Amino acid sequence: MAIDNRRLAVDQIALWVTDTAFHAGGRSTWLGVQPPPEAQGPPIFSSVGPDLYHGGSGIALFLLEHAADGADESHRLALGALRHAAQNRAHIPAGSRLGLHAGLSGILLALAAAKATPAGRNDNEEDDVFVDATAAEILIAIGSAAVAPLTEFDIVNGAAGAVIGLLASRGAFGGELIAVAERLATGLINAALVVDGAMRWPEPQNPLRLPLTGLSHGASGPGLAFAELFSATGDERWRVAARAAFAYERGWFSESMQNWPDLRKLRAAPKSGSLPYLTVWCHGAAGIGLARAIAGELLNDEQLRDEARIAMNTTMRWVDTALDTPWAGPTMCHGLAGNAEILRTGSEILSQPQWGRTAALASDSLSESVLRAAFDEGEMATPGLMLGWSGIGLFLLGSLRSTKFSALHPRWVQNEYPSTKNGEVV
Repeated sequence: MAIDNRRLAVDQIALWVTDTAFHAGGRSTWLGVQPPPEAQGPPIFSSVGPDLYHGGSGIALFLLEHAADGADESHRLALGALRHAAQNRAHIPAGSRLGLHAGLSGILLALAAAKATPAGRNDNEEDDVFVDATAAEILIAIGSAAVAPLTEFDIVNGAAGAVIGLLASRGAFGGELIAVAERLATGLINAALVVDGAMRWPEPQNPLRLPLTGLSHGASGPGLAFAELFSATGDERWRVAARAAFAYERGWFSESMQNWPDLRKLRAAPKSGSLPYLTVWCHGAAGIGLARAIAGELLNDEQLRDEARIAMNTTMRWVDTALDTPWAGPTMCHGLAGNAEILRTGSEILSQPQWGRTAALASDSLSESVLRAAFDEGEMATPGLMLGWSGIGLFLLGSLRSTKFSALHPRWVQNEYPSTKNGEVV
């Protein structure tokens, strides 16, 4: 019954996304709640952008995974969303253009998903031409940015996200993406602040504040990007860089909290009082644990694996509590779906079945909520990936079968890469 409910919930989400789309000229878009400009004021209700986080590329990622089960309408709608995203990619803010979730790398990842799904293989020549041509244009834009000094370093907005997105997309678009990823990673090393062998990156808009911990905006992002690049190339400098990035966060670990603090808005560590702690993908133990679980395998690093186990156990306690309380949001970025996906991934990598069982309970809870339409209307008034219905749908699909792509860890979920030699796919 639980598996049936998950399938029904996925199909219900796909139906909602389909029914709320607007179409024109072969393109598709949606209305949704968006963050206000400069993060000032209340959220606004507007057409979604081209990005992976809130926008059409993220919605397409869910629809393409749904299409892999034979849902032709989802495939057609996903291509419409990608056409709209491609046409509007110039509206991405300059400070976010490289990023995986806010920038061009996320659109590239969604295009790779379109090329990888069965419905996208030689199904429509016009679609294939569009996907390949748009990917080539985006790769040129990312490559041009890679030769300039970096201004954003994280996964969401910056170079770490571009490295991860490029590596996750190379199976679709070729091994030459590795060379661009290496240029960006070199830029990350050049921009790092290094103290006692530990790398950290300042907030570009707030350079006097403490460099952040965490996966979305902190040192785990570059650490994971370097580990991915080491796995792709075997170049030892990326292993060294990955360990240096994770070393910065290690210095902030709290034994009593079994977590890493959220350092946003802090210029220095307080002399007294407690630091704030979160346990979600974007900040705190959940995302940090995901990065360490993957990097621990890629680098064969037992210290990272041990830290991942600590973080996953903290995340499991969060999910257990969330299943019993009404306050926990359902979303991927900082809610139940994201933390449960992290537990499911950790269970697979580190062979800890108790994390997988907790993730399955979350899948069942979210499925029931979808079928009862039990989410808060204001929170879920968006079809987007990281804060809306598409992310929950993608998470639930992953509870039914292996998915090729994920907004949280695209490299790991893809599972199989083509072999490479001298940067070329063989």
